[in-house]
This record gives sequence, C-alpha cells and structure tokens, in this order.
Amino acid sequence: MVWSTSEAINMQFANAYTPASVEVASQDLNNDGKADVIAFRAQVAGNFPIHSVKALLQFQYSLTGHLQLDMYGLAYVEHSSPIQGNALYTDGELLLVQKNQIQDKKYNGLYNVPLLNSSRPTVLTAVQPSMELELQSIIKSYNERNYTTMLTNNYPVWTGGSRNAFELLMMIRIPPNQVVWYRPLAIQMIKFGWIQWLAGYVVLWWILQWVEWFLFSYRLLETRVVSDFQPKKLRF
Repeated sequence: MVWSTSEAINMQFANAYTPASVEVASQDLNNDGKADVIAFRAQVAGNFPIHSVKALLQFQYSLTGHLQLDMYGLAYVEHSSPIQGNALYTDGELLLVQKNQIQDKKYNGLYNVPLLNSSRPTVLTAVQPSMELELQSIIKSYNERNYTTMLTNNYPVWTGGSRNAFELLMMIRIPPNQVVWYRPLAIQMIKFGWIQWLAGYVVLWWILQWVEWFLFSYRLLETRVVSDFQPKKLRF
C-alpha cells in the first residue's frame, strides 16, 4: 500500500493507494521558541497483513545567524518483521549532514525546494517519468546534495497483532547542539591571525623582559657600567 502528500505519487501508484489519517505536532521542551520534538502519527485501515514499513518524511530546515541556510530535508525509516504487526514506534534524532562547509554570512537557499511536492499535479509533473517518483530515485538524488538531513540513533519498536488497522508513530528529536562546519571570510582569517600573533608577541615580550631583569639583577652576566657624567682624563 502507498500513501503520500504528493498527489503525483498517489496517482502513479494508484493501484496500491490507501487512504491514511495523518497527524503532526511539535513540542518545545525547553521553551526557546524552537521545536525540540516532532511527533508524526499515521493510521491506516485495511484487512491485509503488514510485515514491513517504509516512511519518508520531509522537513523545512533552517540555520540563522552567521550561517544562513534554508533547505528541505528528509528523514527515512524502514523496518520489517516476519511477525504481522499493527503498530510501529520509532524514536530518533534528525541531524544535519555536510559534504562541504557552509559559507559564513552568505545566504544559501539552493536546496530550498520541496523534494515531495504536495500540490496538485500540473502538466509538467503529470508527464514526468515514473522512475523519478520512486523511492530509490528520490533518495539517490537527495544524497547527491551537499547538505542533507538524516535520521540517526533511531530505535524502532514493532508491535505484533492482527487487527484491521496499522499505526505508525515517529518521534523525531532535534538536538539543541550540533557541530556545523563553515568557511570563514578572508577578513575573519586575517583578524584571527592578527589576534594570535599579537597575543603571542605580548607574552614573548614579557618573558624576555623578565629574563633580562633576572640576569642583570642577580649578576649572572659579567657587566660594567660606563657613565658619561664622570670627567674624562685627557692624555697628551
């Protein structure tokens, strides 16, 4: 059976299309104004046994501040069991995956285009090859991008049963902290190098001053004092 928010996919796989009830909710656990957990619930009614599930969810992912990135990301879940099931629960984290560094202070919206179009099919989308609508083709083109999202640390729980319905519940957690690689501007690199050089020079200058004071104060070196104020003897 197949169900999607994209009507083009539903039309392509009309023979396997099955209506579904879908609910999506977000939770802000630390009250910072950003979603920490996204709960996705889908229910399907039917008299056929279910032994495997494949789910592909689409998200709008954004970075703000020094790094400005807007894109659409995916989260893919696949699970199978020899036991007939009536529910699948998964819990994982949605992480950003980078192939290249993000340019600092430069807006990047190259991938801010939905991969799964939920609008009604047009003349262009209705005649596109069926291969482009298949899950394998979507994931292949998605992984060729420089920036993607991936569902990791995923823990699936399969519930066996033979009732005339199936429920999919996905808990997708957004980590509050993640390392993001970026490429700083040239002026920032010059500023960073100048600060490093200046900090090293000040420390070195202080050490040399202390060494000079120590050597001359404790007379570790043989020295002599010549004063220009004493009268000089003239020889004829």
